[in-house]
Amino acid sequence: MTTILDPIIHPYFITKDQHCYAVNEIIEKTNEHHFSNKKVHKQNSKKIGYYTDFSTALTSIALLKVGTEKSEYTIQEFIEEWRVIKKKIYKLTKLQDL
Repeated sequence: MTTILDPIIHPYFITKDQHCYAVNEIIEKTNEHHFSNKKVHKQNSKKIGYYTDFSTALTSIALLKVGTEKSEYTIQEFIEEWRVIKKKIYKLTKLQDL
């Protein structure tokens, strides 16, 4: 299995096996330890979806990331944020035909 991690798609990452691409989300928790005052930091992941090709997995991540900066958007603001995120991801991959 191959894992694709990049700061641009954080908190998401992609895993690839011989059958598909899977989009995963990193879940971070910090809890106070029950028996002491120490904080315990745990990191897990959860599957978001399975995709047949890399470009569809990236598009899924872009859609998940749009609309997370604030709680209310106009349609124009939402579309502009979508364009910015999509441009960052596609520029990084340098794939023109996504």
